Amino acid sequence: MTRRLGGIALLIPLLSALSTPAIPLGFRILLVALWVTAIARPDWAITAVIVIVPFASWLFVAFDAPPVRSAEALVLVVLSGAIIAAARPPRTPLEGQRPALGPAAGVFSAVTCASAAVMLQVMQAGTHAPWPFLRDVLVFLTRDYLVGPPGSFAGVADAALLLEGIGLAFLVARHARDGVARPAQLFAAIGLAGALAAALTLKTFVTTALEAASVREFFWRLAFSRMTVHVADANAAGSFFAMTAWVALAFAANRRHPRAPRRLALGHGLWLSAAALILSAMWITGSRMAVLAVIGTLGVVAMTVSGPWRKSAVLGTARRLWLARAPKGAMAGAIVAGALLLAALAIGLDPRPSPARSTSRMLSMRADFMVTGLRMMASAPIFGVGVGRYFEMSGRFMPPSIYWFYFHENAHNNFLQIGGELGLAGLAAFVWLLAVAAIRIVRGAGADPGDRLLVGALAGLGAFVATWMTSHPMLVAEVAYPFWMLLGVALARADGNAQPPLASPDVPSRAASIAGRRLSIAGLPLSIAGRPLLIAGRPLSIVGLPLSIVGRPFRGAHVLVGAVIAVLAVSVPVRAKRQMATIDFGRFSFGFYDWEQEDGQRFRWTSRRATFFIPLNARELHLPVRAIHVGSNLAPTDVSIAIGGRVFHRLRLPNDEWVNVRMRLPLLPEDEAFQRIDIITEPTWSPAALFGGRSDVRVLGVQVGEPVTGP
Repeated sequence: MTRRLGGIALLIPLLSALSTPAIPLGFRILLVALWVTAIARPDWAITAVIVIVPFASWLFVAFDAPPVRSAEALVLVVLSGAIIAAARPPRTPLEGQRPALGPAAGVFSAVTCASAAVMLQVMQAGTHAPWPFLRDVLVFLTRDYLVGPPGSFAGVADAALLLEGIGLAFLVARHARDGVARPAQLFAAIGLAGALAAALTLKTFVTTALEAASVREFFWRLAFSRMTVHVADANAAGSFFAMTAWVALAFAANRRHPRAPRRLALGHGLWLSAAALILSAMWITGSRMAVLAVIGTLGVVAMTVSGPWRKSAVLGTARRLWLARAPKGAMAGAIVAGALLLAALAIGLDPRPSPARSTSRMLSMRADFMVTGLRMMASAPIFGVGVGRYFEMSGRFMPPSIYWFYFHENAHNNFLQIGGELGLAGLAAFVWLLAVAAIRIVRGAGADPGDRLLVGALAGLGAFVATWMTSHPMLVAEVAYPFWMLLGVALARADGNAQPPLASPDVPSRAASIAGRRLSIAGLPLSIAGRPLLIAGRPLSIVGLPLSIVGRPFRGAHVLVGAVIAVLAVSVPVRAKRQMATIDFGRFSFGFYDWEQEDGQRFRWTSRRATFFIPLNARELHLPVRAIHVGSNLAPTDVSIAIGGRVFHRLRLPNDEWVNVRMRLPLLPEDEAFQRIDIITEPTWSPAALFGGRSDVRVLGVQVGEPVTGP
């Protein structure tokens, strides 16, 4: 029942996509169909979303539809249906192996949620009635979440991207384990997505080159222009191609179909062509780190099957990953790969060179970005500056050498991005999660040395993670989601390889334990729903009677996760109060867009709700307000002005004239150093939804001039 309720709860943000006319009807029908499929056959829905998600934004561009977070909408639909489907008993007895991902994922999710909770509590500063704010959060989730910029709720959207990724990995692994052939099918879907994206990139690249006005420009475009189509970030596209290229290479090297040699040869040829296509597209993106990551992982794979490395106990398992026997020339291959990597690093390999991308300039900028991230981490070392706030806060920590070029920018390093936003607590939990997943996959590959698909997935995941050192592909949903899904498929495949023989039905499949020791009190063993509890390997009993707790094994890691969640929950109000103490509320506002000027009037557009603060001693407020009525947006605009969270003034704007609102301000006893002013607009509108196209995707309320206060 809990899982079903959780799956249904994920439908709440999907209401914003299903209820708006801005989203094409065909896409809304696709969402409903995927949800039904995910409940009935989750593996089919996962396969479909693996292929579609990388192109989610591109499809909306191709059809000139208003930009929405279509990739997230697709993932939420599949997550909802897959969670509901997971409530059914598994079709196979295959379970996840150790070490368990749950504790690491639980701690990281708790850190992320606590950071978002701090942000939401700070947004309530000066609000003495919490229910209006909670209502605004619900309105944001059900109306605006997927169809417009998150604005002041950016932290919620960024936290959701991380949590959805972790949920994808778990659910993909859960449902992939329900069928022997499912992991291979999902691997193939990931390779197919990479090949399709590469074909689209190469087609656009060639078309653009042929449109050159001269032969010289034609060759210049072929040699130097960078190109990416399915996502806007070229470095993120390079990371995606580096990951999927290894999956295609793994299928090209797969030899596990002896009964159909002709079909096998054809399949190898197609997958080898796909790999070449993907690697070509990766080169065209101009991502240096993606190229280096592929070369580096190639060297690692070659070295693990080379003679001198066979004697290494540490790499004993890794040695068997690619082939059961070392191929001839493996040592030579390792030497060549290593030499290529060193040569590339020495000459500053640039697949698409240009004067603006000189090696020295790029290294200097990356060093400055690293300094920015480290300074941010030093400013809030434990819990970070807050999820989703790296871009906003980065200007305070940038060296002058890059500040005047960027003012604000992301970290260009996913580890520093997480460390800056979530502190050492979040970074440690994230690295813990990745390390546990890597151990599981390596063990699974070692259990079946001939499983080249799993080795290819491991190499692809490794190449993708390596690109995090100089880019942030995990901020791009169309690239981040495929990474999490490939991780889930690899875990399912590895668990299948490492699964021990099934125990006798008379023996419990798992003993509930803490640090591997039986729990007992008064000399009698304890149990949780009939399973013995272990602590430090010694029996612990309670008055000789068995103890049972909702049929779940009780483990030390669960206690750790529970303790961390409790500590984080207690820390939220304390952290929020400390953060509010550092804010200059005279300059603090949210829910507004950038300043504009028209006919001598300076103004800002509001979103559905916009907030600013005025001095505590102000007794009068003058506020210029104007509504714009265009196209089908002709109905009067209703504006409510709240003070301290309570609505004190309402007005209706039937035309496009400026209205100067004059208000006497009450002295609220709860106010401490400032007064909070909220402007709530109904209805809102979006130029992209009204006129089509992608030039202006904002959700707009009214225009507000500069407020003037007086005694």
